[in-house]
Amino acid sequence: MKGQQGHRTPTAPADVARLAADGLVQGAYEIVVDDISHQVHAGPAGSVTALYPQLP
Repeated sequence: MKGQQGHRTPTAPADVARLAADGLVQGAYEIVVDDISHQVHAGPAGSVTALYPQLP
């Protein structure tokens, strides 16, 4: 998310909590909630399941 003058606005704590709870219910191995984390996650390492194919 970008706010005024291109600065990133922080993710609201309530949004983080909701997304984390949703991820836990879905059995997610990783929960990524903000733009920077999504960009880092998309980097060379990839997802946890790509690194560890034995995971269900």
